[in-house]
Amino acid sequence: KHFGLKADVYATLPVHKMGQMYLYDQYLSRQAVSDFDLFSLDDIDACFARFKTLQYSQTVQIKGKDKGQSVSVTPFNAGHLVGGTVWRINVDGEDLVYAVDINHRKDRHLNGATLEQIFDKPALMITSGSSALV
Repeated sequence: KHFGLKADVYATLPVHKMGQMYLYDQYLSRQAVSDFDLFSLDDIDACFARFKTLQYSQTVQIKGKDKGQSVSVTPFNAGHLVGGTVWRINVDGEDLVYAVDINHRKDRHLNGATLEQIFDKPALMITSGSSALV
């Protein structure tokens, strides 16, 4: 509302729900100690109404910027946080992988990410080195 953004937001259900609860909590905490008016609970609800929740391995087609352009996104388990995602973005048959926070090891509460099931020779992979030494 404040910036006029009308785009859909794609996320897993845990990311959607935890993000919404976090913003509710932030609003109520700030409202309790000061006259907070940067955003309201209605703004939060309007923002999260734009979310499209996806399950792991669920592919969704998105309208491309150019006519005839084919774009799809697919979330996969990142193995690091509940709801955390590695995104495979396919644009006109080329795979792009966005995997900035992944864990390939199985933990007590999460399975590790299995990158070999996500893609085969992507055109581009965006990742982070923050967990490189773990």
